[in-house]
Amino acid sequence: MKSTTLTLRIPFELMEQLDQMAATTQRTRSTLGCEAIRRFLDLEAAQTANLRPNCAVASAGFAPTAKRQTD
Repeated sequence: MKSTTLTLRIPFELMEQLDQMAATTQRTRSTLGCEAIRRFLDLEAAQTANLRPNCAVASAGFAPTAKRQTD
């Protein structure tokens, strides 16, 4: 598979966690980063797919309205 370089600015603490996980699992930071991005994108895609039907309904003018709760 082709690859490219991605440069990220992350908090120092996150880098420490990444280094610790890489050492524990004997995998590279690059491998762990790719896996994390892949999982994130899969999750976001699934959540976005769940929103699409609601967006279509809202675009058609049938968005549910919030009901006020009365005592």
